[in-house]
Amino acid sequence: MLKEDYINAAKVKEPFKFSYTKPSLDWYEFVDVSIAYDEYNYLTLEARYGGTWWVVGKKYIEDKLDWEYKQIGRIEERDIPRLVKWAEYTNRFGHQVSILNEVRAIDGCLNPIREFLKIMNRYGAESEG
Repeated sequence: MLKEDYINAAKVKEPFKFSYTKPSLDWYEFVDVSIAYDEYNYLTLEARYGGTWWVVGKKYIEDKLDWEYKQIGRIEERDIPRLVKWAEYTNRFGHQVSILNEVRAIDGCLNPIREFLKIMNRYGAESEG
């Protein structure tokens, strides 16, 4: 994806928003997440232990010549198709590009692609409407 694509997409796309809960002392707190299209070079969906999915942002830091990885947050399965759709952008050349370009697992016994496809089949049609 070209840097120009990130900049142009950020001008026309609202930030992607979702929320999740995390344990806090003896209760839970809600965490609201907002991702601007040009905030990261690309996003990854990670299948993790316990059947959870996390969004990870990856940004290249030019002055360090290295990548910075940030755990953005735990995403609910029902929000994944919305993320997939939001991440797509058609650039000025008519090419469809996406800032979401990796699905992986940190639990070796998972099949992240199969699980991702199940989610898209289960919730994908609902997010189209």
